[in-house]
Amino acid sequence: MRALRRSRCLALVLLAGPALGAVSSAARASTDAMEVALLEFLPANPVPAGPAETLRGILSVPPGWRPGDAAAVLLPDQPLPDAAGARILPALLDEGAAVLELDLHTPRGAAADNAFIPASYGGAELLPGLFGALLALRQQAGAGLVVAIGIGTGGDAAMLAADRHQAELHLGPDGPRFVAHAQLGPGRARFAAGLQAPEAHEGWAIRAELLCAALAWATAAARDADCRAALLRPAAGETHAVRHEARR
Repeated sequence: MRALRRSRCLALVLLAGPALGAVSSAARASTDAMEVALLEFLPANPVPAGPAETLRGILSVPPGWRPGDAAAVLLPDQPLPDAAGARILPALLDEGAAVLELDLHTPRGAAADNAFIPASYGGAELLPGLFGALLALRQQAGAGLVVAIGIGTGGDAAMLAADRHQAELHLGPDGPRFVAHAQLGPGRARFAAGLQAPEAHEGWAIRAELLCAALAWATAAARDADCRAALLRPAAGETHAVRHEARR
């Protein structure tokens, strides 16, 4: 798995979000192990209706990361990170991938510290933020290929982003695309190959195996063999559902 540290072409968009308030209001800060940045961007609304609200994500960058290297965003089913998200983040950082943690729930009124119940919404309502995060990673952070990974409603959004119509609706026919998609529960893990096939020189077969191994280590919802079978399929956009099995 350490070979991923030498990758220049893979950005993992893991859709899970810790509380943004846990990070200083300063745009950038650093720790002994990594650099942390507040990444601001606009949603990729297919039909803009007035001024768009600025979205924010926390981008954690491991030592030695350079533009074109791996990156990541995690979208959960709630504003605070769950156990799976807490394991996915360090697993990817340990392999040299930057991680963009994206919370699209708090802007809708959902929060762990109040009793407000926002109007019901599904994965489709999160797509503008998800596609906006893809653009931000590519254009602002300089990331290469991008994988969308989510949990719960965030996972629904990650899988919907594999639909060609949705991708063209939000980013146009020539916009960037995710190279792979994953929903890590609850209950079933689902995976889909991306709409944009990687170039031969990008070594996607090896990188997909490294990604699947990291996800299998981080959460019991993802089985290594099933993940590889889905992400390495030649037909883009195909999905592969896996029953949730306790591995530990």
